[in-house]
Amino acid sequence: MPLTLHHKFQDGAGLAVWRYDEEEDFFAEKIRFNDYDKEQLSAISHPSKRREWLASRYLVRFLIDIPEPIQLEKDPFGKPRLVNVPGFMSLSHCKDYAAAIYHPLKRVGVDVEPFAPTVLKIAQKFLFPHELEALEEETKLQSLLIYWSAKETLYKMHGEKGLAFRERILIDPFEPDAAGMLHGKVTEYPEMDSVDIHYEAHDWGYL
Repeated sequence: MPLTLHHKFQDGAGLAVWRYDEEEDFFAEKIRFNDYDKEQLSAISHPSKRREWLASRYLVRFLIDIPEPIQLEKDPFGKPRLVNVPGFMSLSHCKDYAAAIYHPLKRVGVDVEPFAPTVLKIAQKFLFPHELEALEEETKLQSLLIYWSAKETLYKMHGEKGLAFRERILIDPFEPDAAGMLHGKVTEYPEMDSVDIHYEAHDWGYL
């Protein structure tokens, strides 16, 4: 399948989403693998997980168009880290979709969230009490999906494991819509005291 979404920004940043149903050979022919990539891919046995990995690396190559192979490795917290290219990268997967965002100077995060009611069962685990109280019944599922995706995005921007969604990641009140801008922060972390988070709805979920 072709790209389902591509945003290119003036500051050199880029965002792309790909719906993948291609065979492995499609991606393998377009990605310049290094030894680290080959090692990572060989450790993945499940076919859908392999395509997921390949699709995300294809998007990295798409967003950063340089002739040499791109070294993308995991940092000590499991977050993707660019080695031979300046900048920051974040990846997300959901069913048959892969998303990637790149910025040459700033930390970034991305999350693809499907329209699934399972989030209703875990709301108390990731929302502050006042966030729960602000939910409207008629838009509850929509709001929870946006909350979860926004907090997942900030979690990825922060980059360290163990960051509690409920206690440390706060999203300002908002009215859910098809697209919008949220404001959030990670408490006790001055570098992320005020972060803008863009969200938009598509037929496959929220981004």
